[in-house]
Amino acid sequence: MLSMKLRLSALVALALPATADVQLVWYQSADNYTTIGSTVVSAPAIDVEAADDFVFTGAITRVIAHGYAGFGSGGTLAIDGVWVRFYADTGSGPGALQYEVFVPEGAAHFTHDAYPSNLDVTLPAPFQASGSHFVAVQLVTPGNHTWANWSANVGNPAAAPAHTRNNLAAGSWAPFQTVLGAHVDLAFELWGDDGTSTGDPVDPCGAWQIMEPPPFPANYRTVILRDVVAIANDDVWAVGDPSVEVQTFNYKSRTLAMHWDGDEWSRVPTPDPGAIPAPNQRTSLVAVDASGANDVWAVGNYQIQDPVGFLVDQPLVLRWQGSQWSHLPTPLIGLGTGITDGSTYDVDVVAQNDVWIVGFGGGQPVATHWDGSGFSVFYPDFSGLGGGTPGLELTAVDGSAANDVWAVGGGSDGDFSPLTVVAHWNGSDWQPVAAPAPGLNRRLFDVHVRASDDVWAVGQYAQLVGSSLEYFGFALHWNGASWRLFDSALEPVGSLAVHAFGPNDVYSAGAQIYHYDGTGWSVADDLEQSSGDVIQASIAGLDAAEDCHLWAVGRQDLAGALMPITARQQGPSVWATTPRSCANAPGLPGGLELVSGPKLGTTFDVRVGDPNGLAGVTPSLTHTFWAASRNAFGNCVGTIAGAGALGNPAALLIDWSPLLVLNGPITWNGVGTAALHSVPIPNNVSLTGFTFSTQGFLFDPTVSPSLRLTNALDARLGE
Repeated sequence: MLSMKLRLSALVALALPATADVQLVWYQSADNYTTIGSTVVSAPAIDVEAADDFVFTGAITRVIAHGYAGFGSGGTLAIDGVWVRFYADTGSGPGALQYEVFVPEGAAHFTHDAYPSNLDVTLPAPFQASGSHFVAVQLVTPGNHTWANWSANVGNPAAAPAHTRNNLAAGSWAPFQTVLGAHVDLAFELWGDDGTSTGDPVDPCGAWQIMEPPPFPANYRTVILRDVVAIANDDVWAVGDPSVEVQTFNYKSRTLAMHWDGDEWSRVPTPDPGAIPAPNQRTSLVAVDASGANDVWAVGNYQIQDPVGFLVDQPLVLRWQGSQWSHLPTPLIGLGTGITDGSTYDVDVVAQNDVWIVGFGGGQPVATHWDGSGFSVFYPDFSGLGGGTPGLELTAVDGSAANDVWAVGGGSDGDFSPLTVVAHWNGSDWQPVAAPAPGLNRRLFDVHVRASDDVWAVGQYAQLVGSSLEYFGFALHWNGASWRLFDSALEPVGSLAVHAFGPNDVYSAGAQIYHYDGTGWSVADDLEQSSGDVIQASIAGLDAAEDCHLWAVGRQDLAGALMPITARQQGPSVWATTPRSCANAPGLPGGLELVSGPKLGTTFDVRVGDPNGLAGVTPSLTHTFWAASRNAFGNCVGTIAGAGALGNPAALLIDWSPLLVLNGPITWNGVGTAALHSVPIPNNVSLTGFTFSTQGFLFDPTVSPSLRLTNALDARLGE
């Protein structure tokens, strides 16, 4: 029995992220206004080079150029490789060549998509930038194909405009102009390290992990996720509105629902109802909420024809009751008022028979209520706050009870408003609530209600800075009597989504994840943007089934192609160990020492054999074992069949009958040389919270008693 050796399953290896000090240091987003040739073609010979300037001091390690495979490509492009060059900035254009490298097709540090539209090169050796330089990326193709950079910042280039030259004709560099005479930049991004350590953001709930979304069909051009609801850690829904190619170069938005089952995301079919036949109809899902696993609501918009034949938006409501999504018809909003569009932005499921849907219709804010059998429509009136109701809309809604529901908003059609739009449902009607109004105008995007005295809202405000209008995020907190304002001009605050675990434990999101600890806001996680795995993130939805298990959904900008992001908060290191011993029992005093763990995906390490009190036990002839059991003996008394011959059963602290692991033997070489026992713990979140008791022992068959038992460690597995 003592030679038996059982182990937990092997640790699942996790890839380490790239260094956090390599960051996005220069970014110019594609505007798809025009293209600028930058291709070397073997036959017929073409050698057009385009370069643009940037300013950075430090090591450039990665260059991504955004462009377009033009005529002759047929949707794919044969590629020989890519040139990357850096030039000095003379003040009037590119100057002396400072760095040049050719990376062939197939090299591990050159990647691109199928068209291609993105050329991604990790430089074999960094370029040491020291201020202003020009960079050029040229694709080399073997035949009659072309590739060109997308433009950026049309009419308002950053510093110098893009420059081009014909290398075959020994042409000189000249600023590029569009056919209308506007100067432009190139669409590209640079990644590098300026030599100063930024340090990783620290989330008190643990690290965030990007969770891969399901594969999408080839005709999905862009995919944006708008909202998420977490019913349980293995029951999460996210919704959005992909842009789908319904005909050649004809894209329409469609509905999208995704479900997380604890292991992976999957797409779940959703109906696209409406009077306008596909492919002309435009539909979307923008919000999701639930009262339980079999009562999930998703809302958005679809198109109908109004009485005079125009296409107008109307609320789209879908409901999941355990097997499929079904369309729930709603009252038409705004028809007959002269302004017929009705837009939906959010849903809150207080209970199965108490659901609120908010948006805009008939030129004013709308709140639609489901009571279990039908819908009622309300039009909150904000004129009492000095702002006219027309021209406003509600963007978010959340409640803690049937008589405690809050809604926030802004100007209609996505605009900002001079009024800070906040309203409260008290069980009988909607009442506008005065709130702080930073800046010139503002718009609130999300609200989260924990209790009647703990309400959070986030949004943005516009403010003149010099002669330019700039935008800042802000957060509001209602304590039951008054509002408190948090301004991103003073501290980092996310502006698009908010979720609170407590009044001093709040998360907001936008470009990053932010946390409020009761004293101030800080960046909690950048969602792998510092490592280059995510670019230009925008998080639109936050939700959690339990504390420290937030989900975030949104999108990232890949050269103008918006693609989805889903990320999960891994939870804190909640593992714990508690030592336990029997003061009156003979045996080894102490003897079992924690080294590390027990934490998922790591090892549980203990030392057996110290500190002392081992008279009669012979080093090198003694072996140590470590046992783990589901059950502990609370009174420190247990028995083992035949244990009398082994000695000392009174010091047995765990029940060996449901033994999970018996690890050993490991040779013990005396006091001060305790034997290390290391057991892998599976990286399986379903084991979180698993509790067990452990005990060590030393066995020397040459002495009596031959078995010496240690103290115990009671353990709880954590993430």
